[in-house]
Amino acid sequence: MEIEGVMDVVVFHNSDNGYTVGRLVTEDGDITVVGNALLIQEKENYRMDGELIYHPKYGEQFQFHKIEVIRPRERTAVIGYLSSGLLPNVGKKTAKRIVDCFGDETMDILEKTPQRLLEVEGIGKKRIQGIIEAFEEQKDLREFMLYSQEIGLSSNLAMRVFKKYGELAEAVIRENPYRLADDIRGIGFQRADKIALEMGFNRESNFRIVSGMKYVIHRAVADGHTYLPEEDVVEQSCQILGLPEEIIRQEMVSLAIDSTMYITKFEDRVCCYPIRLYQAENAVSAKLLQRVKKPIARAMAESIFENLEKELPHALEAKQKEAVEKSLNSGVLVITGGPGTGKTTTLKAIVHCMEELGLKVALAAPTGRAAKRMEEATKREAKTIHRLLQFEYIDEDGFENSRTVEEKIEADVIIVDEASMIDIVLMKDLLLSMEEDARLILVGDVDQLPSVGAGNVLRDIISSGKIPVVHLNKIFRQEETSMIIENAHLINEGKFPMLNQKGGDFFFLEQPSHENTAALVADLVKRRLPDHYGVDPFEDIQVLTPMRKGICGVEQLNQTLQRVLNPKSDKGELTWNDFIYRVDDKVMQIKNDYKLQWEGLSSIFESEGEGVFNGDMGRVYEIDEEENEVKVLYEEYRLVTYTKENLDLIQPAYATTIHKSQGSEFPIVVIPVVSGPPMLLTRNLIYTGITRAKDLVVLVGNPRVLAQMVSNNQIVKRYSSLDRLLKEQGGLYE
Repeated sequence: MEIEGVMDVVVFHNSDNGYTVGRLVTEDGDITVVGNALLIQEKENYRMDGELIYHPKYGEQFQFHKIEVIRPRERTAVIGYLSSGLLPNVGKKTAKRIVDCFGDETMDILEKTPQRLLEVEGIGKKRIQGIIEAFEEQKDLREFMLYSQEIGLSSNLAMRVFKKYGELAEAVIRENPYRLADDIRGIGFQRADKIALEMGFNRESNFRIVSGMKYVIHRAVADGHTYLPEEDVVEQSCQILGLPEEIIRQEMVSLAIDSTMYITKFEDRVCCYPIRLYQAENAVSAKLLQRVKKPIARAMAESIFENLEKELPHALEAKQKEAVEKSLNSGVLVITGGPGTGKTTTLKAIVHCMEELGLKVALAAPTGRAAKRMEEATKREAKTIHRLLQFEYIDEDGFENSRTVEEKIEADVIIVDEASMIDIVLMKDLLLSMEEDARLILVGDVDQLPSVGAGNVLRDIISSGKIPVVHLNKIFRQEETSMIIENAHLINEGKFPMLNQKGGDFFFLEQPSHENTAALVADLVKRRLPDHYGVDPFEDIQVLTPMRKGICGVEQLNQTLQRVLNPKSDKGELTWNDFIYRVDDKVMQIKNDYKLQWEGLSSIFESEGEGVFNGDMGRVYEIDEEENEVKVLYEEYRLVTYTKENLDLIQPAYATTIHKSQGSEFPIVVIPVVSGPPMLLTRNLIYTGITRAKDLVVLVGNPRVLAQMVSNNQIVKRYSSLDRLLKEQGGLYE
């Protein structure tokens, strides 16, 4: 039996054996397809040979034994092409009406007599003009789109390639397909390698080996490293390229002269950096030491300190006073401490003193949620660091642009909270944007997880011993009898937490398996916690998990929680990135976008504005299945419309990873504690997770795994050199 159609969604794909589950749109409707395909892409047109089978759990499926890409000529393929986003205002339903009207002549009519589109119901003169203009502009593109299908590129990736290279796109690929891995976001080394080898490229070609080594280094950067030792580069390159070590080593010179790489040696170790990270670490070291060497000598008047004491509910303890004094007499200062150690009080005291001295203070944090918390605590405006730097957009390759203006930040003092989240590139941008005599104060908890981006900034600064640091270690708020704070410190000391105390706020519910754990997490969020505490399951409870995969991973938990909190209804839904979004779903923005527009739905606030930030959580307000649009309501008044061009900016947020929760605070946190990869079962990870809770922590799972996490103080080694640079370049502060 043979079927043809457009691959709408790849639900599952195992890259090792090619096993695939997908949803194919055929002329007769949608059908689930299963089989083995080493390379398969969404929105691509396929012909499959196989037979219908019936799965006892998932129902009717088509099991294919043979699969091949077909060009957009037949009915379902033409529908897929027309609704791929290349033509404005043409979604799936409109595309189907066009093909229903013209059949096999559709493409010829679009090319030769496009005015006949007026014969299609729902297409008027105004709409047709945009379709005609877009189709006319695509003459060169259409030829490349056909070629791109031959080499296995999806429509979206082909568009990126064509935008980059224009009419030379095919020639560039034929000369060196590995350029795709360097130049095009979404086309990694492995896909470029498959294209190249199928084109007949030599496995030992210089292009292939250098591209493979760069892939290894950039993969390390994604894990937080700023460089990778040569021996690691060689070993991992041997594995992915399938070539002997001596051949790899012969090409190290070629890697060294690549304009995007930098290779240097220290302490008998050859280190391979992306050049932007090498430059960033050197710039950060130099700028920090400049500020240490040029402290701003301003004595704090007795009257200011007396006024300060009157403003605060409690007298400052010794370490807090030390932090205030050093902030006034240092060009740069780090204040670190765990939960409940008075960081917020100290921060407010510093702001008060600086303002009494007539200094302009700017408050910032790495994420939007962290900035909001800072603003609530200080009663003063706080911005994301990116907003403070006046970043305005994220380019098509996913990198936030350099500052959009040349002026320095207009502030005498810059205070940054949640400093453990700052990566090396962001720290470089911040330091380069400060006035020469401005002070920098970094506030953060060094025991939390490090930044998602490359570098180990806060930990390196502290361990260098070259920058003034105040460690706040006295625990306040004892009168609140918060077991969250007490247990956080116990865990940080390697001690097992106190659990399930009557009337407490820290509980552990033991479960025998991953399946039972996931089921109980869902019941806690849906029924038990709302019934007992009178809380909203969407607004007041956040599930945090150490991992992405597995029954208790973020991907499956989001589906599990959606089933119990927001089951299928007639309110509308849209499938995107393997998740079926529904009206009322809880979602999160996952990147800063300063130009993303919103409209206000409340007369109390602005009627419109720009900017949605990494970590912002909202609810799906409306879905347009025809146009692939999702409207999300943030803070009950900011309505943002996401189209197929930027839907990747959101993801479901019933559950999120502990890494993604950094800088946030939630009334109630529920964390599954189950077995998993050792690198995820660490003390600083569970410590970070429980310190996100304000009122209540509920852990669910295996207490032995919790004990393992508490005892595992092995912080995953990050290759970074900021601490070494600070030590080597020296400083006046000791």
